[in-house]
Amino acid sequence: TFEFEGLAPDPATQIPADDVLGVATCILTGSYRDQEFVHVGYYQNTEYDNEDMEATHPEKIHFDRLARDMSTKLRVTRFQIKWSV
Repeated sequence: TFEFEGLAPDPATQIPADDVLGVATCILTGSYRDQEFVHVGYYQNTEYDNEDMEATHPEKIHFDRLARDMSTKLRVTRFQIKWSV
């Protein structure tokens, strides 16, 4: 078990406006001695918390009105590696 924490980017300056809304992925990769043996991916969807705003997106993004839904269904891909290198 582990806990992953990271600082979020500043959405106003570090995320292109076209990439803010919609589906994205978060992928965690596990490696041992420069060999990738697993990656775990989650889908997340970012949308407005208001039906009217979601139906007709405002010209300027209102970051304070966005809601993020992180899927609880994850995808795990395992790779065979040489553990005793």
